[in-house]
Amino acid sequence: MKKFFMLAISLCMAFAASAAGLKTEKFNFGEITAIKSGFNYTVEVTYGKTESVTVTYQEDLEKYLDIRCENGKLILSAKNLPRKGFYNNSNEVVVKLQMRKINLLDFSGASTLTAIGDFTADNTFICDFSGAADLKGINISASMLDYDFSGASNGLIKGEFGSVSGSASGASNLTLKIVKNTEKLYADISGAANFEVYAENVMGETVIEVSGAAEALVSGHTDIISLDASGASEINAKDMIANRGTANASGSSSVRIYGKEHLDLEVSGAGDIRYFGTCNESEVIKKLPKYAASIESGN
Repeated sequence: MKKFFMLAISLCMAFAASAAGLKTEKFNFGEITAIKSGFNYTVEVTYGKTESVTVTYQEDLEKYLDIRCENGKLILSAKNLPRKGFYNNSNEVVVKLQMRKINLLDFSGASTLTAIGDFTADNTFICDFSGAADLKGINISASMLDYDFSGASNGLIKGEFGSVSGSASGASNLTLKIVKNTEKLYADISGAANFEVYAENVMGETVIEVSGAAEALVSGHTDIISLDASGASEINAKDMIANRGTANASGSSSVRIYGKEHLDLEVSGAGDIRYFGTCNESEVIKKLPKYAASIESGN
């Protein structure tokens, strides 16, 4: 005998069908523009008008799931879990829906997102992943990208943005591919995070700050570049073609920078800077202590 239960706001219509221990429910929430997900949800989004949200899970998970929608935000969570370590493949919950605009992705726990299609945001696209959450890839355009990756999260974001700003920390891994023109690019990378960005054309300034044991790989084109590395971190921006730039390496950090017209370079401690490009040596300003630190041409 089928059991019907309310997992969503009032006026939400749902039907359930079960087979071989699996249960599928369909929710009619209206148009969805944001997702907040935790637990072990696997979310699959394709481009299109939101007609419904389909959720498939093992029947014995039913009492733990909390699925609802608030003002266009789909909320996927769990409640009263029996124990720690409840995240495994058999407890995976698969969610499928269509979206046209995505303004917010807030994922935590062991949740994952796969997005197929070309999406847009109303203004700012906010992307926040933590825990072991995984953004397997999204192609989106917005006036601004605001990202925050932490824990052991992973992400791949591709799109056209007016500006880009955010951070990656912990043991996270993040790749950004910014197409066409963007006004400015900012990244704060810390912990043991790995960050890779390709920016086709930054018309203003690119600022990359890296600390701890984090690593950043930066490529593309920019007018001005500013690099700051500390601790045991590394910034490799020799393939980020910049007209002018500054770099600061402290601790035992390492920086690679490219400049066409002018470079201001400063090191301290056991820091190391290698510079590349076409600017004359007279346009390379070096500030370094007498011992340990190094600034050298890589050409």
